[in-house]
Amino acid sequence: LTHSNTMTLVAMWERNKYTQTVQVRYQGTNGSYGTYSTYAACTADIYYGDTHSCSIAATTEYKAASLASYTVTGANTKQMDVARQTYTQTIQIRYQNASGGWGSYSNYSSCTKAVYYGATHSCSVAADTTYAATSVASYTVTGANTKQMSASRNTRTVKLTKGTGVSAVTVTGTGVKSGSGTASATAYYGGAVTITATMSSGYDWVNWTGSATYSNRAQSISSVTSNLSFTANGKSCTTSVSGTMQNFSPSKLCSSVTSGTLTDSRDNKSYTVAKIGSTWWMTKNLDLAGGTTLTSSTSNVSSNYKLPTSSKSGFSDDNTAYVYNSGSTTCGDNKPCYSYYSWRAATAGTGTTSTTSGSVSYDICPKGWRLPTKANFDTLTSSYNTGAKLVASPWYGVYAGIYNFSSFYNGGKNGYYWSSTAYSSGSANDLLFSSSSGYAYQSYKCYGLSVRCVAK
Repeated sequence: LTHSNTMTLVAMWERNKYTQTVQVRYQGTNGSYGTYSTYAACTADIYYGDTHSCSIAATTEYKAASLASYTVTGANTKQMDVARQTYTQTIQIRYQNASGGWGSYSNYSSCTKAVYYGATHSCSVAADTTYAATSVASYTVTGANTKQMSASRNTRTVKLTKGTGVSAVTVTGTGVKSGSGTASATAYYGGAVTITATMSSGYDWVNWTGSATYSNRAQSISSVTSNLSFTANGKSCTTSVSGTMQNFSPSKLCSSVTSGTLTDSRDNKSYTVAKIGSTWWMTKNLDLAGGTTLTSSTSNVSSNYKLPTSSKSGFSDDNTAYVYNSGSTTCGDNKPCYSYYSWRAATAGTGTTSTTSGSVSYDICPKGWRLPTKANFDTLTSSYNTGAKLVASPWYGVYAGIYNFSSFYNGGKNGYYWSSTAYSSGSANDLLFSSSSGYAYQSYKCYGLSVRCVAK
């Protein structure tokens, strides 16, 4: 073969291809991975020397995954893991308080966590002494969530029973869940309640008994932590002051009774009486006639004692009994009123100059009554410390003045009342008041002062 022209011969080689197999495995909802399987989208025949890579875009369910680029020099099998998306599940809890209200929600750390997409999530809190069990129902996680649950307060019962003389019993208070104002209520654990009893007429309060003993008719219980049961107890009582001074029994009176009128069986004179603080006082001056013989059956004496005859004269010897009955109940203008007794007469002869301290036990008061002590006057004047207060309700004192050395002084100006308490050989404690002051003082035992009595 003869060629007349120059020729170029070209030889061509085809580049080899190698199969690149990409396998993928996916993370499950429990965090573990499944088995690898071929990922068709990235499995291909690739020319020798070319680069190959693979990537998978993120989805709601899975995170993005990729295979780093590499140069193909032969057949390969590459693997990559596709991690599951996680979403924070925030669980909040609020607690019911002892008054039934709710606190604010706050994160409950034990159940707040990142959870795999598609997994189920729930939360529960076990019951304890204070709270009932609470839970969030299971749900499938498909994104971030905030779930809330409420821990209800446990409850306790408060049951009341009406005892003697009780007309009604009630439970009230901020801690009552239900049954407020009735005899049986449900209270929140730790709640505050008040139990109250209403008394029938003619009955006085005694106490609550049962789960505890309480003296208050309206009793506050600051924290109910157990089931409670109480009985309200009363006792019969007298609804008015009546009868004689000698038969007066303060302990039998209803607590609502604070005043009345009694008759002295020795002379049938009437006296008003009143409860001042915890003491029952005569609120009218004693007007027992001179010459009266006192016996232990009707008077506060241990043996018979005869009062001296009424007389304006005397009132000069500290060891002598003197009595003057004015015959008038009109005080003022320097005129005597009611009756005046020296200390020895007022103490039925038992208080003498040899009595220099302490209080005598016997006096001219009716049986069941006695002369007030200095301590009684101190208590009285702690509240009623002026004559203006003492001559008003409830004591109704009088500016009866004083007898001394056969003369009368200070009528309508001052009031003087004997106590049973000696101060010295020549004097004893008394109550002295003017319009602007009132206090326990001392007077000579021979002086003639007014007398009032207190119930024993």
